[in-house]
Amino acid sequence: MAGRRREVKHAPLDEEIRAAISAGAAGALFETGALRDFADSLVGTFSADPAHPMVSVVAMIAPSPDWFTGVREVNLMENGQWVGTRTLDLYAYDSGGDDGTTYKAADKDNNPKKPTMKSVDPHFVSNGSAQPVGSITFIKK
Repeated sequence: MAGRRREVKHAPLDEEIRAAISAGAAGALFETGALRDFADSLVGTFSADPAHPMVSVVAMIAPSPDWFTGVREVNLMENGQWVGTRTLDLYAYDSGGDDGTTYKAADKDNNPKKPTMKSVDPHFVSNGSAQPVGSITFIKK
């Protein structure tokens, strides 16, 4: 709408994705609402094409200092054919930008930022092994 400024929800990530789309290196950006009831699920619809057969998904684990989950570069084609369904476990990652160790930790920015890595926080580890925080299923329509 004219005169209305678009709300920037996920800067700078969405800006990087939009730049990749403009350069032809990505197909689309799609966003969903927040998952509030963890017994529930979110559904999003997108289109892939032979020029863009891979998908990456990222979601914040909230409230948190800098935890997120997602998958990257999931190829939805196999042997030249679209995959009918693909389910992957989602693990928690720490972006390395904050030293908080609890969901409601005070903001404690890292300087310098630490590398992004799979979280070893006790919230996400059981018997010494990282546990999935969810799963994602891609279904061809």
